[in-house]
Formats: sequence, structure tokens, C-alpha cells
Amino acid sequence: MTLTDMVASAAAHWGDRPVLEFDRCGTILSFRALHEQTDLVAANLIDLGLMPGERVGLCMANIPQYPLSWFGILKAGGVVVPMNIAYRQDDAFHICQTSDVRFIICDEERAALFETLRPTLPDLQNIFVVGGSDENFDILLKPSTRSVLVKRISGDLTNLQFTSGTTGLPKGCMLTHRYWTELVDGIQRDIVEIVPQDVMLTAQSFSYIDPQWALVLCLHSGAKLVVLERFRPSEFWAKVVEYDVTFFYCLAAMPLMMLSSPPSPAEKQHKVRLVICSAIPPNRHAAIEERFGCPWMEGYGSTETGSDISVSLSQHSAYVGSGSIGLPLRHREVEIVDDFDQPVSNDDIGELVVRGPGMMRGYWRQPEATESVFRNGWYHTGDLATRSSDGRLYLVGRKRDMIRRAGENIAAIELETVLQQHPDVKLAACVAVPDAVRNEEVMALLVTEDDYDLSAIISFMKNRLATFKVPRYWKIVEQLPLTPSARVAKPEISRAIDSDVFDLRSIAS
Repeated sequence: MTLTDMVASAAAHWGDRPVLEFDRCGTILSFRALHEQTDLVAANLIDLGLMPGERVGLCMANIPQYPLSWFGILKAGGVVVPMNIAYRQDDAFHICQTSDVRFIICDEERAALFETLRPTLPDLQNIFVVGGSDENFDILLKPSTRSVLVKRISGDLTNLQFTSGTTGLPKGCMLTHRYWTELVDGIQRDIVEIVPQDVMLTAQSFSYIDPQWALVLCLHSGAKLVVLERFRPSEFWAKVVEYDVTFFYCLAAMPLMMLSSPPSPAEKQHKVRLVICSAIPPNRHAAIEERFGCPWMEGYGSTETGSDISVSLSQHSAYVGSGSIGLPLRHREVEIVDDFDQPVSNDDIGELVVRGPGMMRGYWRQPEATESVFRNGWYHTGDLATRSSDGRLYLVGRKRDMIRRAGENIAAIELETVLQQHPDVKLAACVAVPDAVRNEEVMALLVTEDDYDLSAIISFMKNRLATFKVPRYWKIVEQLPLTPSARVAKPEISRAIDSDVFDLRSIAS
């Protein structure tokens, strides 16, 4: 089954039951309306010249036009390129150029950015600007007599989902229809059964993989997805109560922010029966459940692979505070291997590798990178892990030079490449430093010219990269430790960050 099959099947089965409700604008879409309106989007895109396999960029806030565009593009045979609404000139240009986008659908706030980029993107034909109401979406929702006849199969692409690369700029994960069906089947079979009476909630942008799979899970189960504009810890539980939410997914930074907010009666008045969360802090796990009155279960996966490992509802109590990410789902094989891809013994540290159906097809136009991560038939996650004698899996670190800030994966090399374009910077290194709320923050260490201007360097970063990528901490050093091949020796940097660190919040507006 394809995603477009699922939209049609869900409409036939659940009809006028609501599948989406948007908190910001109040719009409610039924399964039938989702099917009918995405048929119109598809027909109009085909009339405008979209051909099967061509890429369409999506960059907008959490408004109804996002899922309508996503499924409409798929019905027209196109491939969706989700783009983070925080992107600026450099990161947006990289995504558009790499994927050769034919059309872009964006909201009014992002329109100026893409108009600025238009002259540098020869393949870009049209930019469609949508607002917070369907009146601004008329060009893609106008009546059409065209029958949408573009047939797709489970192995066809749905998304180029860009993820931060560790050895260069973000890579486009080629996700297929089967990727999504395997992902939600794994959740339904092995973690928790979602039923039509469930109400799910997302507070992440639709450009991320998590709201997308949550919507596909609703198509699979008949449940409804409530879409918040963004995550606000001070009002999150009030929204959970307002919409009778029974299930949601979140990242570890979210419960930590909730814990830091003043308690509210809504925290114990809700109907939530389950939360899946990635990277729950073991020492706060019991406190999170005590305060919010529902089970929180670990889930592990990636953009490249979908759903891989989790704690199931029946196992939950035994795992609270253990730090374990659980056991492999039934469609996944998991191994812990050494640098030669040989399995290590229980309790020994190695790299976590996984295999099974429904993973990405590979990285867009990067066969060498694809071969590297899929070597010897396994996807190499870059995460270091151990396995206990009873099969439980534990993450202990990572091999990749990646910083995880409040759920965002930030490749250090992307930041360093931009920093070293500034004339005041001779050499740059970006590293992760612990943070009680965001898990990790970004620190930049710079070797500079004598007359450097740190505020100008920071502004340079802000103008070129998404705000969440801009380092919070900055340190000027005389030199950085180097390897014999003249690369920065990251493991030795820790000795250089104990003093004279500047906090972005105090030195730049």
C-alpha cells in the first residue's frame, strides 16, 4: 500500500470523522475532506506541469496547507522536500539546489527568502505562497475535472527528507511509501495499538519526520491528530486537556522544559494513556511520570530507518529509570559491532547497527555516502551502545561529530564551514557542551585575526543558518589541537573550554 492508497482507504472507511485539527486557526479536516482536497491539489499541480518524480519544496508553519500539499504532491506523482521554517539563505539554498526543486509551496513569512533565492535556482518554475486560510490556496484548490491517474508503488519516493550530515552538508534521505507503512505498522504491532477513539497531538513543525508519521498513523488507525503551532511548555498540558489528547510523541528536551515550568492542574486532569519520548533522562524519568501522571516510554529510530527500537507498554514499569532504549521491533534486526563490523560481547561497547525492511533507499545523489552507512548489509547508526545479557539495549555515546540540541541534530562541520568563510576566522571548531534543558548546547572555539569582531562573526552566522544552529557559547583561543593530518583533534578540546567563555545571550542581541 502507498500513502495515497491510505488516504483514499481512510476516507472510504472513516468518512466525516476528523483526522486533523489545527489549534492556531481552528480548521478541522475530515478523512473525506483530506482525500478530496488533496485530489484537487494533485490535479492542479499536474495542470501546472508537475511531472512524476519531480521535487516540490514545502516550507510553511503548521497550517492545513502543509498536509494538503504533502499528499497532493504525492498523488500527482511528485516528491516532497520538507524544509525547516528556521532556514536562512545558506541552508535553504543548499536544500533547493541539491534536490533541484521544480516548485516551492511556502507561507507568506518565507516568501521573501525564496524570491531572493529564485535567480540562483534555474530549475525552479513556480513559488506558491499560501497563508493561514484557504483563500490564499485557491490556485491549488480550484475545481478540476482531471482524474488523478498517477499510479505509484510502494518503492516509489515520497520525500527527500534532509538530515544533518556528519561529513558535510545535510543529505537527502530518499524515503519511500513503504518506509511509512513499515514505520506505523511497527508502532501498532510492538509499542501500542492506536484506535479510532485516540487523539494524538504534535507540537513539532511538519517539516520534521515525527508529525508526518503521526498523521500516517492516524490514516492507519482512524485516530485524530491535533496540531499545535509550536511547543510552549507553559501551556502544553492545557492544550492536552482541551483536546482530550490520549497519546503524543516528544523529544527529551520537552519534558525537561515542562519540569522547569510551574505546576498546573491540567497536568493531572488529562486523558493521556501513553507518551513515547526519545532520550528520556534516566535520572528524571520517575519524576516525569510522577508529575505528569502517565507512562513515558523510550523510542529509538532515525530519519534514515524509521522505527527501530522501543519499550512496549507491557514492559514499561520495568524500564523506568533504567536508561535502556528497549528491544528491537519485530521488523528490525539489531547488532552491536566493533570497528571491523564484528559483533561484540554483551556489555561491551560498539556501534549500533540495524537492518530490515522499510528503510530509506539511500542518500539523494550520494552513492558513496549511502554505501558507507549501509556497508556489509547493515545501516550504521553512528551511535555507540551496549546490550545486556537479557537483550536490553543502552546508548552510551556516538561516533559521529553531531551535536543534539533540543531534538535538533546539528552537524559540527556545517557550522565550521560557514564560520571559516568569515575573514576574521582562521580556524573554527564546534563542539557539544552539556545543558540541563536542551541536552546539549553548541560551543564555537575560534582562532581569529588580531582585530576580530565577535559580534560581526555571530551576525554572519545568524544571516546564513537557522537560529537553532548558531552556537550559544563562544571562546577565542590562540590555537586548536590538530591531528597529524591537520584536522582539529576534537577529543583534546575539552581542556580548552574551562574559562573565558562568552554566552551568546549576553553578548549579542
